[in-house]
Amino acid sequence: MSYDYQPVKSSRHKILVAEDLSFNIFTMKFMLHSLFKLSDEVVTYTQNGKQAYEKYVESCKEEKPYSLMILDFKMPKMTGIEVMLACDALRDSKYRRLKRPYFVMETGEDDNAVEDECLTQGFDLFCQRPMKI
Repeated sequence: MSYDYQPVKSSRHKILVAEDLSFNIFTMKFMLHSLFKLSDEVVTYTQNGKQAYEKYVESCKEEKPYSLMILDFKMPKMTGIEVMLACDALRDSKYRRLKRPYFVMETGEDDNAVEDECLTQGFDLFCQRPMKI
């Protein structure tokens, strides 16, 4: 059986991926674009935590917040946890009517304490690299 999917060019859902390593960005693009058929119009990529937070602020101002934010644990300028906490604080103070994004932490850290910390801080899902597809 063969399926011929067309890329999703627009959606009411937007995804933000924050990852500082080029290879990991390439892998995410492969997964999101090739496997899930999402276009660049649906997915935004940033290379550090500060950029991710700025994109979230911009999306809230436009009242089109991200539905899903996939954040790396260790990034320059702001960590994934710092980004999530800043996004939650902004939403709670200025944009309460907007739905909270689904936050996914992705990391190469092989430590149960890291997973526990992320989930305790408020992440919805923890994914460890390498990911199995």
